[in-house]
Amino acid sequence: MTGSLVPLTDPGRTLVCLFPYAGGSASSYWSWANLFPAGIAVSAVQLPGRQDRWHEAPYTDFAALASDLADEITGVAAGNPCVLVGHSLGAAIGYEVAREMDARRAGPALLAVSAAPAPFVTTDCVPANQMSDSELIEETRASGGLPAQVLDSEELLELVLEAFRADLVLADSYQYEPAAPLSCPVSVFGGRQDPLVPEAALSSWTDLTSNRVVIRVYDGDHFYLWGREHEVASAILSDLRSQVTSRGDESQVTI
Repeated sequence: MTGSLVPLTDPGRTLVCLFPYAGGSASSYWSWANLFPAGIAVSAVQLPGRQDRWHEAPYTDFAALASDLADEITGVAAGNPCVLVGHSLGAAIGYEVAREMDARRAGPALLAVSAAPAPFVTTDCVPANQMSDSELIEETRASGGLPAQVLDSEELLELVLEAFRADLVLADSYQYEPAAPLSCPVSVFGGRQDPLVPEAALSSWTDLTSNRVVIRVYDGDHFYLWGREHEVASAILSDLRSQVTSRGDESQVTI
């Protein structure tokens, strides 16, 4: 299968990996290419079944996805520090990749999650594979499950709908399995007016790491992040810097 990491910057000693929301793609994160200093390589994950990978079958097994991404990210990082950043569905993917990397003794330096409760928090919803296209679009408009610029454009909606459905089916198949807590700190971000993820749900991430958790909330809906990239990237850098300082290994990471 084609590699999933799309480099957005030149190579660097520290790697930042960005995981997309349901229906999203690597191009959703183009704006992040200029948010980090030189020496930090930024890559976005391009899952199969969309854009230049439209001809590839999408993942249907969450564990296989996490394992494959952990393989690729660990190989690219090559022993250097890595930061995993995921929004919405991407948060669950990032968490499972972090678990895989921890199991290989190559865990990330930091996990940053956005607009998502911890994966053990369940919600009641109709499975995506039980809805017609029109029903799925209606439900998504009501919940704000895609960016407004996509929902407001019939052309864009048509382009992403197949990938969006595939990602929702993947999410529906996900079964959280309790495991040892992560060793890395977790930075949690959310939108104060997010109809899908109440502010109180963000604290659930504190149960999933033996390290510190920092929670930040901004004005905005489920896609508050687009428009606040600079603030969130700055916060991630600050938390990474704090982790490096506490471990006393400044020489191992470029920040």
